[in-house]
Amino acid sequence: MAKVPYTISDIPYFVTLTVVGHTDFFTRMDYREEIIKNLEFCQRNKGLEIYAYVLMTNHLHMIAKGKETSLGEALRDFKSFTAKKMIAMMNENPKESRREWLQSRFSFLSRIHARDARIQFWARDNYPEEIETEWFFRQKEAYIHENPVRAGFVARPEDWYFSSASPDSPLMVCRV
Repeated sequence: MAKVPYTISDIPYFVTLTVVGHTDFFTRMDYREEIIKNLEFCQRNKGLEIYAYVLMTNHLHMIAKGKETSLGEALRDFKSFTAKKMIAMMNENPKESRREWLQSRFSFLSRIHARDARIQFWARDNYPEEIETEWFFRQKEAYIHENPVRAGFVARPEDWYFSSASPDSPLMVCRV
């Protein structure tokens, strides 16, 4: 499917936000909770509507759209803020045994991807796919919810806490 520009519209997109180099970063509960907290902020203050999501160890899948701002603007702001926040949390966490390795990896990958930043957290592209049909929406929703099952983390989608498939999910999503 062709890459399309994000707009303020009634059409949701399937997006994937990946930690640069597919680095397993969201292995600590406090990192995952901070991502959820920032998604909630974007829902309240940026008009981000989320219909389905799953937060894995190295990426976040969502079906989402922007209502008050474009989805691209909301994701840009989310990625910018959370990148700084995740790096700060990593640096300040006395239990982070992988700190030096993560710092080195994020710095190295920043140079490879020709970014001006000294360190890079999120991969640049979100791989947006416009969702134009109910069938495609359901297909992507199932893909999102099956992600932790395919990874071998849980037996059933509803058992992964950081997913809209879980009845105990910490993030409220819009229902269609």
